Amino acid sequence: DVPVAFAVAEPAASPVAHHAAQQQHQPHRVVVRRTGNIACYAFLLCFGLVALGGGIAWAVAGASQSAEAATMSAEDDFAVEAGMCVVTEAQHCWRGSSRKDSSSCKSSSGSSGSGYSSSGSNRCSERVVWSCHDSYTYHFSTGAETGLKSETVTIERGDVNGDCGNQCVSSAGPGSKYSIGDSVTCWRPTVGPGSISDLYTCPNAPCVKLEDPEEDVQAAISGGAMSSAAGWVLVLISVCGMALCSFGMWRQGRVVRMQVAAFQPAGNHQQPQYQYPQQAYGGVQYPQ
Repeated sequence: DVPVAFAVAEPAASPVAHHAAQQQHQPHRVVVRRTGNIACYAFLLCFGLVALGGGIAWAVAGASQSAEAATMSAEDDFAVEAGMCVVTEAQHCWRGSSRKDSSSCKSSSGSSGSGYSSSGSNRCSERVVWSCHDSYTYHFSTGAETGLKSETVTIERGDVNGDCGNQCVSSAGPGSKYSIGDSVTCWRPTVGPGSISDLYTCPNAPCVKLEDPEEDVQAAISGGAMSSAAGWVLVLISVCGMALCSFGMWRQGRVVRMQVAAFQPAGNHQQPQYQYPQQAYGGVQYPQ
């Protein structure tokens, strides 16, 4: 008898098995991509922690300012000195600014369907509106005290004819509250300047003011409330963001663990090789 060798053809792999084999040789790509997503979520989580700390600090500072403003009393902290202060000098500075005004766009029932009157380019016509911001600072005396500086008062003149420029002069200009030589009402602290609240604006060493200190009280109350509200909004946003980031990190980590477990073979870490059945013919083994 002559030994005959039989060659057995391997069955063709299906598309699903081929895709699984490709994925089996590329586990690191999937893991690296998922790991990058986790790092991104971790960075956002750290940013949320920083925002949370800033929001808490902002809210606490606003609440502290509101509490201090609630104890302020302009009537008790300052005494009115009617006609005791004389304006000796005035400084007037101004600067121009512009904005676009679309109020000239009127509702229209034309065929354009835009709801506004339009120009030839099918766009609503706009005009540039100029404003001039006038800032006034005064120097005054109280008899024994001279050269005292006042707060800076800013007045806006809207819809002026063109840019008013940017300049300062040593004189009272249009819209000035006081003129040189005027005897005006001023406010003096009832205690030493170092004993009143820091929320008051003190333009000079003795803290004699030409503006009503009640305005400082109202500004402190509104500023504290706005700071506190902004801080709590930031806290809420950061907490929600960190919750979403934590969920995303947990989800991405779970996917990575499942994929790594799927790519690891059972038992040893070597892929099992296919063993052909053996058949002996005349003392020699040949694959069947």
